[in-house]
Amino acid sequence: MKRLIILLLCLLVMSTLSACNSVQTTTPEYYKRLQLTSITAGTDGNLWFTVAGRNKICRISAKDGKIQSYPITTGATSPDHITIDAVGNIWFVETLKNGFGKLSPSTGLITDIPIPEDGIDHFILSGLTNGPDGNIWFTDTVANKIGRIAIATGEITWYPVPSDKASLNCITAGNDGNLWFTELSGKIGKINPQNGQVTEYPVPTLNAKPGDITRGPDGNLWFTEMGDLYTSLIIGKISPVTGGIDEYPVPGEQNFNTEDGSFITAASDGNLWCVDDPDNKMWKIDPKTGKISAFLPQGNYSRPNRITAAPDGNIWVTEDYSNKIGKISPKTGKITEYEISD
Repeated sequence: MKRLIILLLCLLVMSTLSACNSVQTTTPEYYKRLQLTSITAGTDGNLWFTVAGRNKICRISAKDGKIQSYPITTGATSPDHITIDAVGNIWFVETLKNGFGKLSPSTGLITDIPIPEDGIDHFILSGLTNGPDGNIWFTDTVANKIGRIAIATGEITWYPVPSDKASLNCITAGNDGNLWFTELSGKIGKINPQNGQVTEYPVPTLNAKPGDITRGPDGNLWFTEMGDLYTSLIIGKISPVTGGIDEYPVPGEQNFNTEDGSFITAASDGNLWCVDDPDNKMWKIDPKTGKISAFLPQGNYSRPNRITAAPDGNIWVTEDYSNKIGKISPKTGKITEYEISD
């Protein structure tokens, strides 16, 4: 009996070692990911993006795809959520520092903009945008506040959101002079940059979690929603005039495993384009009819992560799993990819 037990224990150990060896041969593939996260169009006509896994900001030329890197030398930051201010500086969230970075394109100098503690223990900075007043606005999930950074001084002003535990997410500037943001708790919010007044609008779908939000070509604000249990994707539209919300379910079943959701932008063809990272797809939405059609990126496991429209008329995306930046013509569907190296 003892021999049998010893034999079984040996088999168990061998099985465990085999499993560990199997993990070791596949795990390095994961660490080859550079973690290309956020992307935006600069005032210089080029594209700027964050490389969280290599702690740097990069610029890619819209003309020839040449890439210039700007390493962040002030410590590990895991940069994300990038935007451009009115004078062309690049702003991004320093996730690991719970603060911000500002990069001057003319000098390459990166400056840290820390958040004062002010008695708040934790910050989760989820959204960042250039406001209609020329300042930088952001969402703070844990503090449950909207923040404004004065670009001239770096001073931060806070605006609390009425709903408790709103789980603030993304933010953008609307055509109406206000800033609009999403709440994972199931609402769309609006803040007046002149007086800080906040108005909230519940989305119709129960338990839906609004994600990204952008200005549409029709003057409305368009946003993405994850349905209940993260198994569906919904495209939403809110009128800045009436606050009325319309929803358009995306065909099929999706599989979101995080609260990041899908990101959306308005393209030069007059449509909205949305990336569906977990399902390796992109969706095109006609703002006139709400019709949604699928667009499949080339290659396997490219995982389009973030998306932006550029002055050159193309759509640009970060491809998380292939370490590439993709350029897509919304008129022809042609894809050009640029590989990003360490």
